[in-house]
Amino acid sequence: MNNEIYKKKYGNKTPIIITPWFKTGTNKDVEIMFSFGATEAKPPEEADVIFDVIETGSTLAQNNLKVIDTIMESSAYLIANKKALKEPKKRQKIYDVLSLCKGVVEAKSKVQFL
Repeated sequence: MNNEIYKKKYGNKTPIIITPWFKTGTNKDVEIMFSFGATEAKPPEEADVIFDVIETGSTLAQNNLKVIDTIMESSAYLIANKKALKEPKKRQKIYDVLSLCKGVVEAKSKVQFL
């Protein structure tokens, strides 16, 4: 819901935002709760909607949930300092991380998710 639609429906009251550390906001009709782990287990008792970062969607399927819209897609990049690449020990560690990441991506293409 964009800001203009929200303001037409709820006025200038900000949604209640709840985290383990603080609670803020004044609109009792809209609560945003930050979840840390097992988010997919919350509906339908505790949530009407979930915004979540997903990789394969298998956990959603296991909990009888489905994606209704994609807000954004992202990519991961490994960025190395040029000076670090000149130092053999650091260069080796950087390439180790790169190899591990490539291995995960390659293995993912060989695994069939249910």
